[in-house]
Amino acid sequence: VGIALESYPPIFDVRAGNREETKNNQILVFVNLSWNKLDDSISSGNINTNSIWTTDETTGAIKLAISQSLDLNNQDLKNVRSILSASGKLIINEDGTIVVDTVNSKKLCLNDQCLDREELKSLLEMKAELINSGIYKVKSTTPVVEQSSLQGNAPISEEIIEPTQQQEDTIPPIISLTGSETINIEANITGWVDPGATVTDNKDNNLGIQVSTYSLHTQTGNETLISETEATVDTRTPATYIIKYNTTDSAGNKATEATRTVIIGGGAVVEEPTPAPSEEPIPEPMVEISSEPEPVIEPIPESEIGTTTEPSSE
Repeated sequence: VGIALESYPPIFDVRAGNREETKNNQILVFVNLSWNKLDDSISSGNINTNSIWTTDETTGAIKLAISQSLDLNNQDLKNVRSILSASGKLIINEDGTIVVDTVNSKKLCLNDQCLDREELKSLLEMKAELINSGIYKVKSTTPVVEQSSLQGNAPISEEIIEPTQQQEDTIPPIISLTGSETINIEANITGWVDPGATVTDNKDNNLGIQVSTYSLHTQTGNETLISETEATVDTRTPATYIIKYNTTDSAGNKATEATRTVIIGGGAVVEEPTPAPSEEPIPEPMVEISSEPEPVIEPIPESEIGTTTEPSSE
């Protein structure tokens, strides 16, 4: 109501004017003529909570008596150790740990690093690709127990991912022709360009393709190399060409060769060069050696030299 300007009980004082000591039972009070309305729930020194709050007479703790929301009227909630929802699905511990079943947020922030929905989706897809490719593997999913002062043990799953050794690449690249496998071109046409081919590989990107061109002898099926580095055909003369495409990845896996047949002016036979005739070697003369022994000539004794033997008359 006001502010006392004197002590009570009163003291003897000398009033101005009559200079007599007096003892009075009154004190001076400063009264502010403005007013503030007191809450209706406060009357005669008692607080009426309309049965919303109850007070524990032993501990003095104040509790909500009925299920209603608590309106702090834009004030802070301070000195709270922890918060536990009635269902137990929301736990906020004093150490700053939040345990919830579902988090619905527009952004996920760790310190100054934040991810929106699309960025998080891209990271998860990248992780799945790394696991599928064998670069990373999931080692185990082990429950990690966090102690909670509100609700026993709250198990939280923790996924451990460790790098794995690079698996050996045994898958060869795949070459795909751009356009048809067989192309017919009129003779003497100008400006023809090979459509080429593309290559894909499970590990390597931007693999090159080695292109070579051969002329085909349609009767014998023999091929003659025209170029080892490009697809080139002579459209001035009817002929048949085979363009070959090859590649090898960094692991040494060779792709299956792709080929394209280019037919110029109906595909006349490309004549093969006729090899020069080889000279027949002149056979060496044969010397025949007899297997019979040579006759042996025995010497004539000296006693018989000059002696004539007469034939017998018998």
